[in-house]
Amino acid sequence: MTGRPYYPDFRLGPGYEGGKRDRETLDGVHVRRLPTYVPKGGRALGRLVNEAVYLVGALASVLGSRSLRNRYVVSVVPTVFATYVAMLARRRGGRHVAVVYDIQSGLAGGLGMLGSGVLLKMIKKLETFALNRADAVIVLSDQMRKTLAQQGVRKRMAILPLWLDLDMIRPMPPSNADRPVVLYSGNFGQKQGLGQILDLAEVLRCERPEVRVVVRGQGSQAEPLKANASTRGLANVEFLPLVPLSEVNSALAEGDVHLVPQDPSGADFAVPSKIYGILAAGRPFVATAPAGSTLWRMHEETGAFLCTPFEDPRALADAVIGLLDDPGRRAAMGAKGRAFAEATAGRDVVLGSYADLLQGRSLEPGDVGRA
Repeated sequence: MTGRPYYPDFRLGPGYEGGKRDRETLDGVHVRRLPTYVPKGGRALGRLVNEAVYLVGALASVLGSRSLRNRYVVSVVPTVFATYVAMLARRRGGRHVAVVYDIQSGLAGGLGMLGSGVLLKMIKKLETFALNRADAVIVLSDQMRKTLAQQGVRKRMAILPLWLDLDMIRPMPPSNADRPVVLYSGNFGQKQGLGQILDLAEVLRCERPEVRVVVRGQGSQAEPLKANASTRGLANVEFLPLVPLSEVNSALAEGDVHLVPQDPSGADFAVPSKIYGILAAGRPFVATAPAGSTLWRMHEETGAFLCTPFEDPRALADAVIGLLDDPGRRAAMGAKGRAFAEATAGRDVVLGSYADLLQGRSLEPGDVGRA
């Protein structure tokens, strides 16, 4: 049960207008979509209204149909309101697993979206209350686990990555012999710190003018970012739309070096989902991440990518140029990334762990995640 898709463009996706696809079956999964309020841009208040509309519609659906109550229920955060729907949708004696992709209160507070007032405190209490009533909680990193524990979540938390279809996303040979490509692909939001890409492009324009900086995606910061690039005369930056799911693998292969910028104020509350696809595609990337953060520790563990400080264009450019100039190193890092993805993020491996948690079996140390 979900809303109609509108992210990251902040408008309903083609074919979803008027409830045209509110009931469908995808890969054997029955999908029920609810009427959706589409917020204007990435403003926090609009997103809260969107989530409140989802909550009302989802609760009404579950209350109105006993068939929507199940023995096993998985809720995905965001939105934290999904965990409240799951409480009602779980049958007596059943189990509910809450999967936390983003800690909403942490991101909103760290990025200054809600200040530090009553609304932020309320969201934090809603998160803590709901997660303590799930039967199991999944997070993406140890830092997220620690943050939720400090917040008051007492449930034992399992650490599992996002899962991937490793047959759909696989390494492909390089195709940019003449003009290397540095690629960012994903959401244009506040937590990404995308101004760093333009700072990098300015350095590359002077030192490596043959390099294309491709920025693929959409989101609330798209127009300001494009305007900034135009004002600075960055002709080496190309803005392109996201591609259909069927073209994701070839789009990932287009990048010789990928970029994963992020604002460090949100680093403890989320893990950029794009990194798993890049790793599976066998491509290295450069992330902006503070020492000791989740990405920094993953970089040390895998050897599959590099980390540089936030808003240090010289360090970012040196890392990118170093990789562009060393195809052998890129290939070796890409192979490490693919091996890490196969060992930890394959669909069957991760969803098998979900099934274990749903059936009351704890993950043991050495499994995909740690409990």
